[in-house]
Amino acid sequence: MVAYPNENKIVYGIVVGGNDSDPDPTMSGGVRVYCPTEYGPNVDIKHLPFARTLAQGNQNGMTTANPPPEHGSAVMCMKMAGHSSTGHLHVLGCIPNDINRDSTVPGNSAALWPAIAKAISDIAKIRIPPNAGSGPAGSKPPKEKGEYWKHELAKGIPSTATLWSMSGMFLPQEKNISTAVQAFTSVLTGDMLGKLPGLNMTIGSLFDNMPSALKDALFKELPPEIGLAMNSMSKLLQSVEINEAGGFNTAAKINPDVFFKNAVDVLSNVRDIYGMVSVFQRLQYDTSLYGLESLPPVDLVMSGGPFGDIPMQLDALGNLTSLVPEPAQKLIEAFSSLMTNTSGGFPGVFPNANMFGGSAAVMNEMFNRLKPEEYKKAVEQAQKAIAPGTKERTNLNKIVGAAMTGLNIFDALT
Repeated sequence: MVAYPNENKIVYGIVVGGNDSDPDPTMSGGVRVYCPTEYGPNVDIKHLPFARTLAQGNQNGMTTANPPPEHGSAVMCMKMAGHSSTGHLHVLGCIPNDINRDSTVPGNSAALWPAIAKAISDIAKIRIPPNAGSGPAGSKPPKEKGEYWKHELAKGIPSTATLWSMSGMFLPQEKNISTAVQAFTSVLTGDMLGKLPGLNMTIGSLFDNMPSALKDALFKELPPEIGLAMNSMSKLLQSVEINEAGGFNTAAKINPDVFFKNAVDVLSNVRDIYGMVSVFQRLQYDTSLYGLESLPPVDLVMSGGPFGDIPMQLDALGNLTSLVPEPAQKLIEAFSSLMTNTSGGFPGVFPNANMFGGSAAVMNEMFNRLKPEEYKKAVEQAQKAIAPGTKERTNLNKIVGAAMTGLNIFDALT
């Protein structure tokens, strides 16, 4: 039996019809396929028949709806016997990669590609990944970018758009989360973080924040296909709005003058998709690229405390340091002595014993966990009870002495 040369063979094609703008009238998921190696420039895609796609060979394949692939998708198809001179095909499967519409099949002219270029730019009614909203978890919805999906957005990258860095947002490990056992002077607040120098940035906003001159210099160094991939990736990456209402950051703080230059240095060496993803990951976790060490600390003041105003410094890494002046330090040491010694502090039930025993130092340290205004109240109240010569301390000594010698404590106060 003689076989025609254009049948019983596998051909390469691009999906150009079958979505909501050109639906299969049978509503069975058919697609129009343009074969660039088979068709000339004058083929009208509306004249192409709707081809069927194969499914898994079991009951699930018979009963599961298979939505057609998006316009611009690359597919492999089989030309069956009897279909050599027609556009009828059986779609075997999709090729999950991208078609660079700026190039052509070797030996062909760019004039053969207008139908494919149009299909690649056709808009699907699917929104691209949104940016995250700001505020506490669940308080604000994600922010849509206002753009719909088209195959063109995946130029240069796998059309599945499932590269690691595009699957979500990487949040750096936070090492300075405040806890209930810390002194209040070491607790970071949103107001403090808002005064830090530098720029809060997630990798999704890298190219939005990068100076245009640096960006231009970067893309001049990149091979064209990698430049396409990087543009596509940056378009689809998610970013997050930084809200510093809490005591820690939800993104990395960077020194833009240093970080963007470092970013260009490492990205300019990318030569393939694997290298690009690896560099994007590095830009998220390698703090040596951030340039934070060159940012000056921020001067702060904790006011309202019992020992006067306490100057502090906050560096770009989130480390808070108290710069206690000498007069305040002497007051702190004097109060600490009253709290912890056995003769001038809180008397216990035994002679020459502190009421808090071995926990006296801990009790003194716990005062530091209070807010400045509450700390001040606690210190003032404690000083009334333990400071020598005060009425409260004199009465307390009389009561303890009477109790220790078996006398009536009420008589001791008369």
